[in-house]
Amino acid sequence: VLDRLGIHQEDQEKILFIIRNHLEMARFWQRYDLDDLHTAISFSAIVKNTELLRYLSVHTYCDAKGTAPNLWNNYKDSMHQTLFQRTLKYLENKSNEATSIGEYRAMLKKDVLQLSLGKLPEEEVEAHFSLLPERYFVNTDAQEAILHINMINQLLAQIQNAESIGALAPIIDWRDDINSGMSIINVVTWDRAGLFYKLAGALTLSELAIISTRAISRKDHISIDTFYVVDINGQMVNQAKTKKLFKEKVESVLIQGKDLSDEIFTLEQKYRSEQPTERKLPSPFPPSIEVYHELSLNRTIIEVQAKDDIGLLFKITKLVTEKGFDISFARIATERGIAMDTFYIENLNLNESAKTSDLLELRSEIEQIIQGNE
Repeated sequence: VLDRLGIHQEDQEKILFIIRNHLEMARFWQRYDLDDLHTAISFSAIVKNTELLRYLSVHTYCDAKGTAPNLWNNYKDSMHQTLFQRTLKYLENKSNEATSIGEYRAMLKKDVLQLSLGKLPEEEVEAHFSLLPERYFVNTDAQEAILHINMINQLLAQIQNAESIGALAPIIDWRDDINSGMSIINVVTWDRAGLFYKLAGALTLSELAIISTRAISRKDHISIDTFYVVDINGQMVNQAKTKKLFKEKVESVLIQGKDLSDEIFTLEQKYRSEQPTERKLPSPFPPSIEVYHELSLNRTIIEVQAKDDIGLLFKITKLVTEKGFDISFARIATERGIAMDTFYIENLNLNESAKTSDLLELRSEIEQIIQGNE
């Protein structure tokens, strides 16, 4: 066809590349952690150069907009642009990973000191940065870093009055992202096993949907968890009672050690009784569960596609913890009643690598959870 149209051979190769990879860019930003520089490096290995990156970026946008009017939104556009800019920067500079992260770190520190107007001493900023993993510096802006430092200071200020570290009240901050149409919740607390599923449970009982999340742990075991959420109508959270309920549930599970499973089961039954017809999909949907090690990202990844259920995320992430894994990143998406979730996991014991037998067992038990929701 291209020959009949008189397309030059060089242009034919570009067109065929776009056709072969037309879903690849969306696949990357839907599934992988954009804060991880390895994601941009891995994607750059596919597109090879800035010209093909630009072509593929434009085609991905046009393809989505042409498929359905509501398929593209501000949040997807933000992720799409982030992957494009990160990959473009890497391809243009061709700098090694260590240099890039060093540049991000130096720029962020400079911006934090300037914007804090002297309220944050340089040694305090340096101490914060020295305790963080490298990926923190890739996608954290100065205002966000200042917020995190102030929240950590609030947490540490409780120490002298607390009976134990575990009794310290988590520090919670709410922000609205008007561009993406989501609310951003930052939670700063002491890191502990199962922190993700416990916070996910508190969000579920507050009837909030997680769109995306990232978890950062400092070397001093302080965790910074960020959740991008919407309410049951898919809007930003503006109800004070919802925020109050979330705070109560967080303190209940983290300070008092309450198991939220029974409450979530009750809420699940309530939703099933009230929305029986909406739970039925127009056609049978076979669930898909993949647990694998992605060599290009050096990550162990869980990918789940299944019929959505209000308790599904809590059940899966609780199981992950019970099987001896920690969740470092999650991308949660729901479209047309289908949950499409991605998790990065690592052993709770960082000195051990995941065994194939353990991953197969994890996959099998996730499958049992999904079958129980059918």
